[in-house]
Amino acid sequence: MLAELLLEHAGIALTPGSAFGSEGFLRLSYAIAEDRITAGLSRLREVMDDVK
Repeated sequence: MLAELLLEHAGIALTPGSAFGSEGFLRLSYAIAEDRITAGLSRLREVMDDVK
């Protein structure tokens, strides 16, 4: 599962959309400081580039 991969390899915690009735999606929270969001998005990009 993508959420598990991102947690394990990038330290990014996401919730599978299926928990909210949206199978095939991920749920993100933006309730943190902007610099932490930016850092998390950079780690997300790195993991996704490796997956390609």
